[in-house]
Amino acid sequence: MKSGLKIIHWIIFLWLLVVIIRYNLVVGYLTLFFNYIGLLVKDPKAATTVLSFTFIDSVLSTLLLLIIIPILFLFKKKWTFLKGKLNFSFAFLIALCFVFLFA
Repeated sequence: MKSGLKIIHWIIFLWLLVVIIRYNLVVGYLTLFFNYIGLLVKDPKAATTVLSFTFIDSVLSTLLLLIIIPILFLFKKKWTFLKGKLNFSFAFLIALCFVFLFA
């Protein structure tokens, strides 16, 4: 087995970092999402008036944050680049993607 930091390790580290630093925000967005689903069931007209791009952005980034790890483990064998060694350019590119998606 090759030793060294792999791309999948860097992605998991960044994911954990985002979850730990932004824990209250993630929990708040999940609560907001479930409350919105409840409002959508009770009163669809009120739910559509409350809907905004900011809300959609925050909910999608939170849901993506939650499903990124299961997706990585499901497709780990198909995506061979995840097993590659980490270099500076990959680390910077992945960190940039995380900032873009979860900022």
